[in-house]
Amino acid sequence: MTRIIQVYTQLFVPPNVSDGDAWHREFNVTPAPIMYSSVIDPDEKGRFNTKRVAAWLEKHVPPKHDDLLVLDWEETGLSENPPRVEQALSLINFVRQYCPEAKIGYYLNHRLEKYEPIWKQLNPLIAASDVVLPSIYQFTQLASDDYDAFVEWCLSAGKPVYLYTWHRWHPADHYRPWKLIAVSQWLDHVRHFLSIEVNGNKPSGIILWGTDHYRVGRAFETDENGKYYAQTSRKWIDLRIAYWMEGLEDNPPWTMGFIKNLYEALFLRAHAAMEMSK
Repeated sequence: MTRIIQVYTQLFVPPNVSDGDAWHREFNVTPAPIMYSSVIDPDEKGRFNTKRVAAWLEKHVPPKHDDLLVLDWEETGLSENPPRVEQALSLINFVRQYCPEAKIGYYLNHRLEKYEPIWKQLNPLIAASDVVLPSIYQFTQLASDDYDAFVEWCLSAGKPVYLYTWHRWHPADHYRPWKLIAVSQWLDHVRHFLSIEVNGNKPSGIILWGTDHYRVGRAFETDENGKYYAQTSRKWIDLRIAYWMEGLEDNPPWTMGFIKNLYEALFLRAHAAMEMSK
């Protein structure tokens, strides 16, 4: 059965909802923690910071966690050429000491889809991972089949594969950075990859990524420590407000209630994509 995963650093709990896990279960969506490069290698030295990683795990991941745990090490890790595979392997082993039952996988970003020689260098990392997480972020200058070989290679490992999706055009897109993707375009794109099969292995589900709740939440922080984030987040929203509006009401309230409605629409969209791929 295919699954829908929403990754988070801090679990999004909508307003007037007492239990974020129950809210996700209502939509048959599984929340999963994600550890970013800013935690893994905050000094950008190309090796993981054991103290920061351990502190993050203690705060965000129960030791008995037995589901997906995403590692997103891009800037000084897997986006390097060659990728720092040995350090990435060491990080997996370190994380396993804390939560041995977790299903660990690395986010494999969109830059990899054109670099087949790098894929072979990642084989030891794929072998050590429990799940494989290829990005299929959308760009107007890329057709869906530009990712086909990349996704097929991920499936060829015979492990569960979750497709990493976003509901916005990537900021590196030449034409529509940050804009919401039209429902039909997103559905066709995701359905295409959910239908790919290699030696009997098809994608196990999709991951929904996005920073909408983070940006809006930080925009209204008022305490002393949050002022910087509030200012930068409000600037981020103001600069891109026209892009956020596409396909939505003309002037939505920037509240967590608005984000709740947006995410629930995304959950339903993800279920529709899975139904279409059957």
